[in-house]
Amino acid sequence: MPFFLRPHSAKLLQNFKDNFVRQHSSFPKKNTLPKDSAVKKAAEILEEFQSHPANHHELFKYLEDLAKEGMTPEQYLVYRDNFFYRTSNTVLSVASHATHAVRNHDYQAFVAISRNFSDESGNGNIEGIHLKLLEDGHNFHGKIVFGVPEMTIPNSKNSPFLTPEAINFRKVQERMFRSSYATMTGCLLAHEDAADEMLNNFKKYIFDPYKGYYTEPEFKKLTEYYTVHRDDSKENGNVEEQHKEQALRIASEMIATKPRAEKLILEGGKKFLNIQSDLWNGLMREIENSKFHGPKVIPKSDFLSESKKPSTSIKKNSAKKFVDNPNDKSNSNNI
Repeated sequence: MPFFLRPHSAKLLQNFKDNFVRQHSSFPKKNTLPKDSAVKKAAEILEEFQSHPANHHELFKYLEDLAKEGMTPEQYLVYRDNFFYRTSNTVLSVASHATHAVRNHDYQAFVAISRNFSDESGNGNIEGIHLKLLEDGHNFHGKIVFGVPEMTIPNSKNSPFLTPEAINFRKVQERMFRSSYATMTGCLLAHEDAADEMLNNFKKYIFDPYKGYYTEPEFKKLTEYYTVHRDDSKENGNVEEQHKEQALRIASEMIATKPRAEKLILEGGKKFLNIQSDLWNGLMREIENSKFHGPKVIPKSDFLSESKKPSTSIKKNSAKKFVDNPNDKSNSNNI
């Protein structure tokens, strides 16, 4: 006869339940914070990130001044190749954060992060993948305005123009992929908060001054990488702000359920901002060092008329490989 059908089984089961309740009632209660307190703490962390020097770096004032007088082709290459290398792991950052969320059974965060991932992947449209827009637009701009060879994002690690700070940025970033969930949350919160102004400044100072080399439709296509992140003419066009708000909510929920995570979130964000500040230092130094390496390309602010438009059009990258950069020891599989 099965155990549960025996006459004495009901009493044994009840004793088991009583013992289980008695034992577990002695466990310490989970340490949590009221939601309002957690939201306030997360907001304070974000304010600290926003005051970091990386978000008010003199690089952007330097580029603003440079936009008035024009860049040399080599200065553009320094900017482009380092920006490619810096940005190439963005999708992996989002994927790593999503993996952490799943491993920690944080499914609400996983849904929010998945929206970010969907944006990066062009919402299912291969032509709208952000890395593809970045590569195609920058290479076309380099070809039409500066007459420089094309570069693929994977091959940017071999560029002779990479700065030591850019290489270190990637190394530290990849170590952070293997850090704790809270650390990655801080990293992504700092990253998303800084992205909007960074992208706006690069478009404003490196692309907008050269509108006169394109017709208006060409320029719109050329700068699509920037407008998919921020387009105030569209409803919900503030994509980076939405990503920041999602990351802030994730941080708030994490602090509410695990108050000790607050410190790790703060440390993760600061670590990201420190290496980004170093990256901007190196980029500004090498752009300045390249100012006499070739003639400046004079800005033109008025769009071309349709009758004077260039004969070429934006097309798939056909860049050649550079010789391996001896300063870069990263594994090519990391791209």
